[in-house]
Amino acid sequence: SGEIAGLVSIDDDPEVIDSVLAEELQPSAEISRLGVAEKYQNRGIARELLAGAMEELRRRGCKSAHMLVAKDNVKALRSYAKLAFEKVGEYVLQGHDYWCFEKKL
Repeated sequence: SGEIAGLVSIDDDPEVIDSVLAEELQPSAEISRLGVAEKYQNRGIARELLAGAMEELRRRGCKSAHMLVAKDNVKALRSYAKLAFEKVGEYVLQGHDYWCFEKKL
């Protein structure tokens, strides 16, 4: 229908990398945004977007992917745990508390 069902973006974020991620899993990049429009949720779209982003990171030579997830975003926290992301630290950004998740590629 031409609608955007979801999006994913990848960013370099050395401040996060230097503060919580294991040196042996660098270079790394951040999956900074992952979202699916409400009417398209629960169809596996986020999983596909995430898989595509991680494949792109492998192609770029990254050893891991990481992301910040708001501590109160229960749905996202459950999803990333199911996808074998490991909680590796905490991070405060602009006054908000986040968990940092990482996955070896």
